[in-house]
Amino acid sequence: MLAAVNLRRSRIDASLVRDLDEGGNSETLVRAIIAIAHPMRVQVAADGVASAVEIERLRQRGCDEIQGPFVAPALPADGFERFRSAEKQEEAPAFGPTA
Repeated sequence: MLAAVNLRRSRIDASLVRDLDEGGNSETLVRAIIAIAHPMRVQVAADGVASAVEIERLRQRGCDEIQGPFVAPALPADGFERFRSAEKQEEAPAFGPTA
């Protein structure tokens, strides 16, 4: 049944990211999400990443993408509008590696 679903990205909830260093259920769930997603060519993104340690733990487990306050704080609506306007004026992406 799951194979019939056309997913491109799966998300790991911030609560699992926060509890990842404690092992137990969060560790098991994160590994299971990644193990199910990757064979189906589904990218896995972790939400709420707040530290370099969390980034490393997620990288070690095969997580593809991260987002959260460590990367960039949440923007209020007017801040987001300014961000989008500035992004449209640039040719390079606003985030990501630069050459």
